[in-house]
Amino acid sequence: MDKPVFALLAIGYGQCVNRGNVAIREDETAIEARRFLLRLAATGGSAALSSEASRLAPEDWDWAIDRARQHRIFPLLRDWMGKFSPDLLDRLSESAHNGNSARHWAMKAMAQRGAAIELARRFDEAEIRYTLLKGGALALTAYPDPVLRPMRDLDILVSRADALKAYEIAMKAGFLQRADVAPHGLDDKHHLPILTGKNGVLLEVHHRLAERGWSGEADLCQHLLDNSVLAEIGGYKVRISNPVGTLLHLVAHAGLSHLFNNGPQVLADIHHLDRAHGLDWLLCRQLAEQMGLGRALELLLAVYERHTDGENPIKTDNSVPADLVDHTEQLMLQHSALEWERSLMRRH
Repeated sequence: MDKPVFALLAIGYGQCVNRGNVAIREDETAIEARRFLLRLAATGGSAALSSEASRLAPEDWDWAIDRARQHRIFPLLRDWMGKFSPDLLDRLSESAHNGNSARHWAMKAMAQRGAAIELARRFDEAEIRYTLLKGGALALTAYPDPVLRPMRDLDILVSRADALKAYEIAMKAGFLQRADVAPHGLDDKHHLPILTGKNGVLLEVHHRLAERGWSGEADLCQHLLDNSVLAEIGGYKVRISNPVGTLLHLVAHAGLSHLFNNGPQVLADIHHLDRAHGLDWLLCRQLAEQMGLGRALELLLAVYERHTDGENPIKTDNSVPADLVDHTEQLMLQHSALEWERSLMRRH
């Protein structure tokens, strides 16, 4: 885990790529807009951000709205504006609303919740151990409104021994294989081929957590399955990942799978997870060290603490270099067109 995390120090900024006729430059511009979005996520949308918002220039707002849309924190931004700065709602153009309306995310969240309940019932009937991972557990039990935590898909973890059976059960429940996804087996990826259900709900049946494993992956998988908790969702008790396991999975997903290039949503996840469940930070750190995630956790928490002004119970490791925190922040809000860099880093 240490290698990809600390390799961030070697990443250069100021690259310029072309997307259509638009040049996208990743450098030290939009510093205030970046800081605003990071604070928005880390505080869950604090009223105290109004003064910072008033200082943003029009071009900063253009940048912030575009990045919020790319990194799935647009619903959080729109919610904050509606509550604390309604005069700013006019800045959300029709193009920004496209695919990001409150109704769009509400309908998607409702469909995902229904699918999670149906799959839980069927897995329980088949006596398959499972746990609903990451966004599913967070949106349905930690966030005040699941619309604020958009999910691309449902991620459900089962044991390798149960994976093919769980996949078959999902297909009997109406999920279909996608023509644009190449077939692959248990030894090819950390999840079986993605499935599409009713209302466009996407499902990944996981038997591992990451495409590129690390020494503690098996331990975290076992922890998630052995320590899942029951949460009543829509009148049915669904097994979700426990709060500590959810945090560790977020760390692995952001730090190992994406090298922190998957947006600042993880900061909002930490905020809501801790406030909803009261995380045992000592246990989080102990397990993170055991599972090879210790430094990645400290780096993520260093970013989180920087943007909450110490208004949280977390005591971060002061040994995290400030420039590493700076680079991580840039990666979190990097333009989505710069996928090539993340792919290159994954291979080393």
